[in-house]
Amino acid sequence: MKSIIVSEADHSIFYAPIYVSIENGYFKKEGLDINLKTEFGSDNATKSLLLGYSDIGIVGPESTLYLYNEKSNKNVLNFAKLTNRPGNFLVSRYFHDNFNWNDVKGKTILGSRNDGMPEIILEYILKNNCVNPETDVNINKSIPFNKTADIFSAGYGDYTVEFEPAATNLVSNYDFHIIKPLGLDSGYIPYTTLCALDSYTIKYPDIINSFKNAVQMGIDYVNNNLSKDVAKLISSQFPSINISVLSSIIDIYKKQNTWGRDLLLDKKSFILIENILISNNRLSSPIPYECVVYNR
Repeated sequence: MKSIIVSEADHSIFYAPIYVSIENGYFKKEGLDINLKTEFGSDNATKSLLLGYSDIGIVGPESTLYLYNEKSNKNVLNFAKLTNRPGNFLVSRYFHDNFNWNDVKGKTILGSRNDGMPEIILEYILKNNCVNPETDVNINKSIPFNKTADIFSAGYGDYTVEFEPAATNLVSNYDFHIIKPLGLDSGYIPYTTLCALDSYTIKYPDIINSFKNAVQMGIDYVNNNLSKDVAKLISSQFPSINISVLSSIIDIYKKQNTWGRDLLLDKKSFILIENILISNNRLSSPIPYECVVYNR
């Protein structure tokens, strides 16, 4: 049994196939003993890889592109795609009978780190709905990833963008309102990837393949079983969330095709995320697919 330290950008229901693979013993079936570390941000999860604190990361792919652009002496390769679209939700302090993105004009949204996927895709959606993120709305990007829900509950901001279970906790504990899953308006985006140092993929290709096999089994289970059964299976990962609520969240993710059917990060998907980064001024020019993607 090989021990693997995995850094996840967040501990979220959004990563359900990972937890299914842990709870159903798929990783152990592949000879892997998994130790999860929650790093609260793709930048932190990537740093953990660079510093040798972890072996595999669950991140937004943008962090690996930024690293390559910095011409670091270490490179991180994306070896699989975990999610097909965002898994966060727009949460409002007010009830909306028929929400339109124009409703956020003149309001304050608690966003996130400027160069992270949650913020980039929020701005991407706003632009696609004729809302200028620079002039039409005030987006606070200064709040740490894991503190936005606390600050929103304390009275700051009109809207916040949260992953689960933070979004549901805000609704349950403060009577706020989940207005919209961002995944419905973003369209297909390779939002989350699995990655490792290029040196690790060279030294341990069998571990990379075993990890992919285990996650694929997790995705298959999620896709082929009822949301309530998935919820029961991973409920120990989210002890503060009622199983019926957990099931409802998983159902939303399944209906918007969050996890897809396979782990392939193909060239077309890679170019899509690059174009989004370039058009939102986070990346100056394209990076060759082969330089940051490991598909073997």
